[in-house]
Amino acid sequence: MNLTRSREGMNRQDLFPFLIFSGLAVRLLVAPFFGHAWDVYIWVKSGQLTALDKINIYMVKDLTEYPWGFYAYPPLWLYWLSAAALIDTLFFNSLNIHVLLVKLPVIIADLLVAVLLLKIAKQLGYDNRTALYMSLLWFLNPVVMYISSVWGMFDSLAVLTTLLAFLYLLRDKPTHVGFFLGLGFAFKIYPALLTVPAVIYYLRERKLGVGYVTKKLVIPFVLVPLIVSLPYLMVSPVNFIGKMLYHISNMGQFTYWTGLATVVNPRILSVVSITMFLLLLGVVYRRVSRTYGKEAERLLLFCTTVLLAFLSTSSKVNVQYVLWVLPFIILCLPIFGKGKEFRYNFILLIVSAITFIASTAMIPGMYSLDNLGRINVITQQMQAGIVGALLVTSAFLGGTRFIALLTNLLKVSFKSLFTFNRIAIFSVIIIFSLFLSLFPTATGVSLPQDNVRVAVPEGVEALFGLREGFDISNFKELYNVTHVVIPVGPDVINQYPRLGENLDISRNSRFRLGIDTWKLSDVKNLTTQLRGEGYRVLLGIYVKAYYSSIYFGIHG
Repeated sequence: MNLTRSREGMNRQDLFPFLIFSGLAVRLLVAPFFGHAWDVYIWVKSGQLTALDKINIYMVKDLTEYPWGFYAYPPLWLYWLSAAALIDTLFFNSLNIHVLLVKLPVIIADLLVAVLLLKIAKQLGYDNRTALYMSLLWFLNPVVMYISSVWGMFDSLAVLTTLLAFLYLLRDKPTHVGFFLGLGFAFKIYPALLTVPAVIYYLRERKLGVGYVTKKLVIPFVLVPLIVSLPYLMVSPVNFIGKMLYHISNMGQFTYWTGLATVVNPRILSVVSITMFLLLLGVVYRRVSRTYGKEAERLLLFCTTVLLAFLSTSSKVNVQYVLWVLPFIILCLPIFGKGKEFRYNFILLIVSAITFIASTAMIPGMYSLDNLGRINVITQQMQAGIVGALLVTSAFLGGTRFIALLTNLLKVSFKSLFTFNRIAIFSVIIIFSLFLSLFPTATGVSLPQDNVRVAVPEGVEALFGLREGFDISNFKELYNVTHVVIPVGPDVINQYPRLGENLDISRNSRFRLGIDTWKLSDVKNLTTQLRGEGYRVLLGIYVKAYYSSIYFGIHG
């Protein structure tokens, strides 16, 4: 019997490298050919503007029709985007390889998180079999694979640094904890949340002084992102800080708050959600401090519940944020997830995230590199029909699963959570928010229109597609203009006598990311159809070789 179990264990360990290799191979195979139409466009464009055009990306104005702005993250990710743009320009000059280069550190981070889960699981005292399952539950998770290798979001990098900080928290190395939380903060803001349980642990549990904790943990946490951000803080501090605060007032898509955003000002909801988080943080600390068990298990519980408290209350939660808490939930399963309800809510969270992602994949062109930067049609389709219904439903289900998992871990029933006093407080907050939302806004105000209204895109690809109809019907629905400018570089005029109809317009356009080639004959056909729709079509010539004031309006 023991021999049989030993063989099963060996087979399982032999299978583990194969499964890891398979997950890595799938990621690398799909990564060069897909990307979120807007997010990957930002990564490619930001890297090019920084590395090739020497433009301060934090000075780029926000896109008026897209709620998440342009590049609004700390600069550590931007440094890699710049390196990827430079490498591609020097050696490859290929969009597919450029996209692969952008995603490569994220895919590596996925792998390193899987390795870290093995180490942390053993640090928590789990057996080898459980540790292997935990690692695979992360690395082969379809949500993780899709977000990193297809979507192209870089949350896994912050997850990696956060887990490293947690590992060193278990090993009682506060300087390492502060360093890796600061490094994560230099990618995304959320790792800062774990400074709360880390500082409280050293102050209350370890009885260390404020000065010691500040020196060993807080200062490294502050210094790392400060040093990383210094080049931009010195040049444009107001713009940089504004970009860092940009997401606070935005509404996420993977949350129950999405429905309220249609009737309540999102800025009001963000204030309410932050207030709720701070109140809930006190509840989390009080419940965790009364929990008995091993010190490592209590630290795991504290870190997990702080992240869940944020995701349960924040109005700015997107589907990729599931990755933030996923490794911690996986680590909690053997200790706190023995009850069916916790496992049930965990499965529902993953199912709702998969449903949300699958719904976005139903939108034509959402993850096609041909549509990079062309969000006008995509955002319209996200709000309509079965896709919109699935997005809202899965978002509500996912958002409420964060709450359910939090109550499971804290062993709080809804009866004890919603006492009369708490219901009264939350009711006052909600009523106050609704009252403020009734103040008049500029929405719906109609301004006088001039007889001549000109659309000036970056290039022909920014508004039109090289397919039947050229997407003119979508253009008509979105923009009320009388004139359309097709801008090109001076080389188009110079090369026309020699190349004629075969002249490649795409090579002389400021907007050039798609793999389609626009010939002069295609532009002539587009012009004919636009004139048939009543538009006047004008030729625009770029006369400045360098112009640093960039504004992404309708498209760019």
